[in-house]
Amino acid sequence: MHKSNLKVQAIRNKVASLSHLSFHAPKIIAMCESASRDCVNNIIAPNAHTAHPMYDAELSVIKSATLNEQLEYLMVHGFTGEAIYSQAGTSVDTVK
Repeated sequence: MHKSNLKVQAIRNKVASLSHLSFHAPKIIAMCESASRDCVNNIIAPNAHTAHPMYDAELSVIKSATLNEQLEYLMVHGFTGEAIYSQAGTSVDTVK
């Protein structure tokens, strides 16, 4: 498997590992907006995966995407699962 494909699969595995958690949807959207602004301003996180097909996705598409796709978008831009949950996680079952 190509190295880029391995990274894509690794990110998707990390997203799947978050599936048992709940997230506050508006906070996830705000984080996606922030990641998109960084992308537009050429601010690239050291652990971002710029070769990932979602890296340059349009924000309007990401806003209407599934939660898993939004989480994948954030991870592609360098967010870790822990960082995402610490900012947008909730103990209330609002979004699955």
